[in-house]
Order: sequence, then C-alpha cells, then structure tokens
Amino acid sequence: MPVKPFSLEFEKAESETAPHILCLSGYLDANSVEAFEEAAAKILVSGDPRVVLDITELTYVASAGIGAIIALVQNLRRASGDLVFINPAPLVRTTLERLRFISVVTEAPDRPGAIAMLGPGSGFEDLDI
Repeated sequence: MPVKPFSLEFEKAESETAPHILCLSGYLDANSVEAFEEAAAKILVSGDPRVVLDITELTYVASAGIGAIIALVQNLRRASGDLVFINPAPLVRTTLERLRFISVVTEAPDRPGAIAMLGPGSGFEDLDI
C-alpha cells in the first residue's frame, strides 16, 4: 500500500466566531512535522486559540507528530483556548490510546460537537497556509 503524503488544510469556518478547523491527512512524522508546526504557529498568532483538529484522513502519526500536537495543545491552553479532535482512523486511534493522548485532549464525535465544545470566540482572519 503506497504511503499517502502528508497534507493539511484549513477549512472555512461556518461563522466568524467559529474555531479554526484544521484537517490533516497522510503521515504526520519527522518528515512532515515542520508543515504542521508552521500551521500551528499561524494559529497561535491569529488571535483565536481554539482548534478543531479533523484527523479523519490521517493514516499514521509518529512520535514527532504527537509531540507537535501536544505542543500546540499546551500553547492553546496557555492562551485560554483548547483543541478538540475528531474522527481518528483506527491505527491513529490505537496510537493515541496507547500514549494516553485521549485522556488529556478532548475528542468529539463530529465537527458540530467539537465546535460546540469550544464555544464562541472572537473570530479570526483567514489563514493562508
């Protein structure tokens, strides 16, 4: 089975007060973590520290990726925000469970649930990723 290259994209929020929605796909590992960290940095300076992380299409996450996600969560929480993730693929879910990631980061069943958990915010400008 060929490895799907890593990609990330921001999806348009449903309203100006909705959190950032970041969708990851492919492999998040040492080769791709820099792109994730650049996106995280843009989120942190955007003025709205709330993120829905859609990992439906993320097929693999290595320790470098877990570390980058945890760093983002810590920075969001320092800014009085948070991250809620949705839809992990089975292999990714197993990895997250084994590392007890799921016990420290909130999971929602779907995007509307994640948005509701994060509550209304101040809005943000579109991020150019």
